[in-house]
Amino acid sequence: MSNTYSYFNYDGSPCRIEALKGDEGEAEIYHAGVGFVPGPKMDILFHATPISKAECEALILAMVRENKTDA
Repeated sequence: MSNTYSYFNYDGSPCRIEALKGDEGEAEIYHAGVGFVPGPKMDILFHATPISKAECEALILAMVRENKTDA
């Protein structure tokens, strides 16, 4: 079974929180080159802007492109 997430923009960083687990849902923030790592759940809930999954994926792609170096 796959997880269902709520997506957020936290100061330009894409974040997600497990939506169907209530208070037990884990928060994750995306770091380029690493992927999703545990994030500050309460800060995300109170200070981030809710976004769609597509907007979250667009933020991730923008971060990857920005951090990509030419070989």
